[in-house]
Amino acid sequence: MQFHSELAPKKVDQCASHETATLLLHDLAQLAIERDCETAHTLPFTNVCIEMEHSSAPTLEVGGTGKRCVASKLPNTALVISLINLPNPYTAISRNSLEREPKAIINWMIASDKKAQSKLESAVEGAVCELTEGRSVRLECYGGRDRSQAVAWKVLHSLREDVRQTVVLECLDASVMECLGVN
Repeated sequence: MQFHSELAPKKVDQCASHETATLLLHDLAQLAIERDCETAHTLPFTNVCIEMEHSSAPTLEVGGTGKRCVASKLPNTALVISLINLPNPYTAISRNSLEREPKAIINWMIASDKKAQSKLESAVEGAVCELTEGRSVRLECYGGRDRSQAVAWKVLHSLREDVRQTVVLECLDASVMECLGVN
């Protein structure tokens, strides 16, 4: 099970290389041979490694943690970034004092909390790192509507163009903000 533990979700400031997953696959194949297994698929922890190796495109999943929210569709190896500790713009948006637009929400959060800037930078940096390495990321706030989509917008605009073109955006719990498109 040591191979499986090496693939546990990463902290926001960590970014393991894709080569690590490739090396693990080679190690697993060798272990399968040593144990006289016909294929590495017969080992109980191989699927995680194979999934990382053969994933087609990284997903940036946006969702919520509330009771009515849809559960994540990502594997448990994906990085999950909680945005619950950022200021919630829901009231300002519902009172029409804030537009439901990513850049406006980001600026509002930074103006509302002096620690929001560093929290946002850390979240964006971690997501960009994982997506650049071809791994999926989940951004979540309570409802999956405003904070998470605004940060997703910031993440997408922080990616290199070639990486951004490969990212699949999935908003599970709310309609997608108009200007949140990937392409």
